[in-house]
Amino acid sequence: MLEYIIQFWEIALVAFIVLLELVTRWIDRSRETKNKFSFEKMPAMRPVKIPTVGVGIFRGIWVWIAKSRQWELTEDFFYSINGVDFVIPKGFICDATSIPKFLRTILSPTGILLVGGLVHDYGYRYTTLRLADGTETRSYSQKELDQIFRDINIQVNGFKAINYVPYYMLRLFGWWAWLQRRKEEKQDKK
Repeated sequence: MLEYIIQFWEIALVAFIVLLELVTRWIDRSRETKNKFSFEKMPAMRPVKIPTVGVGIFRGIWVWIAKSRQWELTEDFFYSINGVDFVIPKGFICDATSIPKFLRTILSPTGILLVGGLVHDYGYRYTTLRLADGTETRSYSQKELDQIFRDINIQVNGFKAINYVPYYMLRLFGWWAWLQRRKEEKQDKK
């Protein structure tokens, strides 16, 4: 059996994901998402050049292998959470969703997690969300922003298990990015 799973790993992976999704939907059938999300159109984004030129061969290879592609919003992105209108301004740069490179063949950073990842990245960067009128909201905790990420993605792509996996990865490992952003904030204030 193991030999067939290894030989047909793609089919085994899809079968596992389908099974995981069915089990998650059955277990989580009565849970409604806390954050009601809506938006009218997908965010307009363009890739930012990966800085491999002029940094030396070893640094260039490291950047190419280890760094995630960055994306820049080319238009303001308007959305609503629980009936409150928000905006992420044009020019915001993020990595969409921080997916380890070895998982990107099945879960693209700009795929089904893009919209939630964009809102989440903005929240992680500033600990707040910007209202559509340009004012800032209250400060959000890391946990609240992780929950917003999960709820947005469940509503946008309709999957539960596929969204719970990155949500729990954020809960386990997102503290590192959260602390990095807080460290950058302190340096910017100096």
